[in-house]
Amino acid sequence: MKKLNWKSILLSFVAIFSLLLLGACGKSVEKTYIQSINQARKSDVRITIEHQGDKLISTDSVSTVYYKEAGVSKDEIKNIIANYDAEFKDVKGYSHSAEYKDEYFVEKTTIDYTKADLKVLQEKN
Repeated sequence: MKKLNWKSILLSFVAIFSLLLLGACGKSVEKTYIQSINQARKSDVRITIEHQGDKLISTDSVSTVYYKEAGVSKDEIKNIIANYDAEFKDVKGYSHSAEYKDEYFVEKTTIDYTKADLKVLQEKN
């Protein structure tokens, strides 16, 4: 059985919550904010979902994670994220960046659903 990592759990959470938002009706563009703080692992995940009625427009995720509590070193996470970036670099509508500090890193992910090919995104995960 495939081991679930925090990225796949986060993307699943975003997908499920996005589906819940699709039930809402309206014509103006709205934003919904979600924040998940795990004090034991010293992580903070903030997600912004932009939608217009039942149409999902984009999701923005900003994750702050401390190396020690996540059980990885700065070099290990740099390698993991570099591999992840290489896999997703040519995916339209998808952008990703990471900023590495001494004790933690900040990762930013944006998916523009008006440009993205959902089948390609699903295949990559």
